[in-house]
Parts: sequence; structure tokens; C-alpha cells
Amino acid sequence: MSDKIMVIGRIEDIYSDAGELIGKQVFDKADDSVKVKNPKDSGLKERWGELIIGRAYSFTMGEYMQHPFVKDFKAVEGKLAEAAEKVASQSADSKNRSYALSYAKDWCIAQVQGGKDLKVVDVLTVAKLFESYLDSGVTVKNKEEPK
Repeated sequence: MSDKIMVIGRIEDIYSDAGELIGKQVFDKADDSVKVKNPKDSGLKERWGELIIGRAYSFTMGEYMQHPFVKDFKAVEGKLAEAAEKVASQSADSKNRSYALSYAKDWCIAQVQGGKDLKVVDVLTVAKLFESYLDSGVTVKNKEEPK
């Protein structure tokens, strides 16, 4: 699997049926989430305190029996964090907006990893264009922002 970039909006504890704390569920502002547990004594349990609301993180994802899990995480900084935080600060009040913001974050990651100089306005424009496409089904062919 790949990395997932999120700006943390809230964190909830995960408990076993026996009442034992077994992980943290980390949500972004669009309510997408990952569960940070402690797979095979990975040491993640000792790092749960590093997760801070309002900060951008890269979660390295793995898969076990077709279920995704967090293998590792780290705070992201620089342009990538700035772009992720800017995108996450936009209101996610519709289902399509949530998808569009998620797509824009993924696009942001690909652009930075590809060595391109990223501007926050590029990410926001992609999110708005994709949201417009999801809402209306119309493809915007020029660089004008949808209304």
C-alpha cells in the first residue's frame, strides 16, 4: 500500500472488548480515519503521544488479510504540510467535497514526490475542479475555477 497524508482533526481511543486501550483512531476534518494500533510490537504504542491535533502526518500503510493498517507515521513539514493543512482547513460539508479534498491531497503527494514545485493554490484549484465534476459531471477544460 502507500502513504496517506492527513491533518488530524480529532483522535479517539480504541479499546478491546476487555476494556484495554489498544490504539488510537485518527480522523481528519472530512472524517476519513486511520487506526494506529501496535502491530506485532512495532513500537507505535509508545509513539501515540506524538499525534497532535491540527498537525499533518504521513501514515505508511500496510495490509494484512485485506485489511489496511498503519505500519508507521511521521509528521510532515515544509510545502507538503502547508498544502495539506490548507486543503484540510477548507470546509468538508458535503460528501463530494470530502472526496475532492482527499483526491487533492493525493495529487499533492504525487506532485511533490515527482519533484514539481507545489503551490497551495494548485491544490485548492484541483479540489474545486474535482468537486465540480462530482457535483455536475461536467469536465472543466480551462483553468477557470468553478463557481
